[in-house]
Amino acid sequence: MSDTDTEQRYLVSLAGTISGWDKPQEKLRKAFAENEFILYAQSIARLLPAGDNKPHFEVFVRLQEEEQQLVPPGTFLPMLEYYNLGPQLDRYVVRKLLNSFGKKRPGEWGVAHLNLCSGTFADTGFCSFVGEELGRKQVPSDFLCFEFPGKEAAFPASAQALAENFKKIGCRISVGAMDDDSIAFKPIKELRADFLKIGGALIRNLANNQVAKAEVSTAARACRSFDVQTIAQYVESAPTLTLLRKLEIDFAQGYGISKPAPLAGAAKH
Repeated sequence: MSDTDTEQRYLVSLAGTISGWDKPQEKLRKAFAENEFILYAQSIARLLPAGDNKPHFEVFVRLQEEEQQLVPPGTFLPMLEYYNLGPQLDRYVVRKLLNSFGKKRPGEWGVAHLNLCSGTFADTGFCSFVGEELGRKQVPSDFLCFEFPGKEAAFPASAQALAENFKKIGCRISVGAMDDDSIAFKPIKELRADFLKIGGALIRNLANNQVAKAEVSTAARACRSFDVQTIAQYVESAPTLTLLRKLEIDFAQGYGISKPAPLAGAAKH
């Protein structure tokens, strides 16, 4: 049996076990057709006074089934990627996000942080699509911040070209969660990133882990020298928040600040 056959059997089994789908590809196409992907937002709190005062938030996707049951992304995203539907989802998210916010006056727009599916890095028409949607809705381009992989091993060759095109139209770039004790500065420099995200492996036990504390402090100092702002993820307690301020981290995100909520609430502010 080939690796492809094994992967397909696994994904079909995963779909059937978790969501009760016997035909996952048909289910996903139906979800697009019937607008069943729901957007959620989680606030990203500013810790330092420097910079603009725009509200930041990260956008998440849930799949709504019958009886209002929400399917988490860990279930359907692997299947979307397998069936090459990732770029379609990213276009769906951008379009729905911009439509949700309607019209705002200049200065009222915040910053929406978006993750990209791996297949989108090879979608040569995605940046043009984003530019057209921004123009059509008359939304400032720096409203959108796209996240790119933080590890060099996961850094696709096409990512740099896509990042350059995003920067040309005025969108922002973040480099994804830094989770271990090795900081990959190469993607930050090559992508001309605006933000670095620091992941839960370093943040969750920050107060009791001197190595993690030193690593986060080093990242903060290095990023300031690059004019890159830092975002700590998985912040779950007030002591961690206080420590992050002392380490001069720019932003924090996590259940200790707010939980993801339907995007409609964020769009009103």
